[in-house]
Amino acid sequence: MVLAQPIRAARSLPEADRLTLMSELWDSFDPDGIPVSDAEVRLVQERARWLDVHPEDEMGWDAFEALVDARLA
Repeated sequence: MVLAQPIRAARSLPEADRLTLMSELWDSFDPDGIPVSDAEVRLVQERARWLDVHPEDEMGWDAFEALVDARLA
């Protein structure tokens, strides 16, 4: 596998550097180049319609982050 050596090198990095690497790689993607299946589009549409009907269940980023932090504490 061509990527075996870079993957081993990445795994040997400190955690903070691996997170930086992941962020840099993620940011390098062209959103228009990522394939999205019809099933994924339908799922997002269904969830958006559900939130339109149930806006009280919508959670902002700050609330979600607090929820995750509390569960991981």
